Amino acid sequence: MIRKLQKTGPLRIDAVKTSINLISRHHFGGITVRRGYLRLGFLARTPINSARIVHRQILGPNRVGHTVIVRSKKDVDAELLEWLSAAQHLQS
Repeated sequence: MIRKLQKTGPLRIDAVKTSINLISRHHFGGITVRRGYLRLGFLARTPINSARIVHRQILGPNRVGHTVIVRSKKDVDAELLEWLSAAQHLQS
């Protein structure tokens, strides 16, 4: 996932005690490690309607936080990478 995101633009990874932060020009996502899975949160301009989204939070007029569960490499597919790439390129 990280290698694929690096191809779409500048990417910095900040690992802290409780999460791994995904940063481009701004913080656009984060990963929390759980037993058996990862919780991946990211931003979008509008709500994403998908069964994969386990949590959604309106953060402002043009910002919606989304969370998906990643249990295996197959969960990191083209759809998820498209969402992350869009989040990476959101304007502040």
